[in-house]
Amino acid sequence: TASGTGTTVSGVVSRTITSIVSGAAALGVESPSGTPLATITGTTALSFIPGPPAQANIIASKTTVISDGVDQTTLTITVRDVQGNLVTDGTTVTLTTTLGTVTGSGNTINGVVTRYLSSITTGTATLGVQSPTGTTLSTVTGNTSILFSSGGPGRAVISASKTALIADGVDNSTLTVTVYDANNNLVADGTTVTVTSTNGTVSGTSTTVSGVVSRTITSIISGAAALGVESPSGTTLA
Repeated sequence: TASGTGTTVSGVVSRTITSIVSGAAALGVESPSGTPLATITGTTALSFIPGPPAQANIIASKTTVISDGVDQTTLTITVRDVQGNLVTDGTTVTLTTTLGTVTGSGNTINGVVTRYLSSITTGTATLGVQSPTGTTLSTVTGNTSILFSSGGPGRAVISASKTALIADGVDNSTLTVTVYDANNNLVADGTTVTVTSTNGTVSGTSTTVSGVVSRTITSIISGAAALGVESPSGTTLA
């Protein structure tokens, strides 16, 4: 926008130009009748560059990730100045997270950077973006949270209400089984596990709640019972 209203003094006028849109500006001069002058010399073009980062939009390739340190989401971050212009190529921005590990490097190209996020801990990660000066941008839209869910069963801990039973088919022990993934996160609710025994009968069919299932064991045969836990695929947990 060109502003100013004075008329010529000794053949000269002054005008001021501003813009909220980045890009090149070609300048011209018109006569009082509105005809563009054919000959204009000197500074006939200006370049308006974007301001510093002020807002960002995050697009995640997926918003639920298994917390095994391998599964990850790809985060495409588009960064703009306060007027909505894409920031200058080569701008450095930092993706912050309350959970997990951010990887990836490189500065903006056409306003965009790409980062990757993974975790070995379950929970919800809240994402943010920082400017080159370390200031957290106040406006960040899109996928600003990522859920890290547990992996499949990797190990289990069995707690028995009692370890010596009468082999009468009635006396029983309650087995409380806590199931973890390979990174020691409690498995997701609704996970199916099977308690195995070399002696006796294991009863109970519930799935995990907060990583825990309960089973009952009885026997009519005396002797030791070695217990184990199998994953939904039938693999014996280590």
